[in-house]
Amino acid sequence: MDADKPGAMEIIELLVTSEIYNESKELTENDLPPRMREHYLDPASGTVARPMVVTVGDIEKIYGVDGVQTIARMLPFVEVEEPGGTVRLDPFDAGGTMVVQPGFV
Repeated sequence: MDADKPGAMEIIELLVTSEIYNESKELTENDLPPRMREHYLDPASGTVARPMVVTVGDIEKIYGVDGVQTIARMLPFVEVEEPGGTVRLDPFDAGGTMVVQPGFV
């Protein structure tokens, strides 16, 4: 599986965390891991805006991962949008449908 490539778990961690943060309005910036919070924190308001959008540059800066686009394109259920390099998870329902199809594993 491609998730064992260096940098893959960091990409997945940030994408899943941002998805949960965006969907769970009761979470605050204090619920985010420190590196994410520091990166996304707006110093003027002291908050992390929703939606929390992840870009290739964010991943590179937060984790120091090189080759983010290449790694992300190898991961199932991850999309890199051009231009701008926005990285996001495919909708969960689409991923779930694929996993339950015979022969997926």
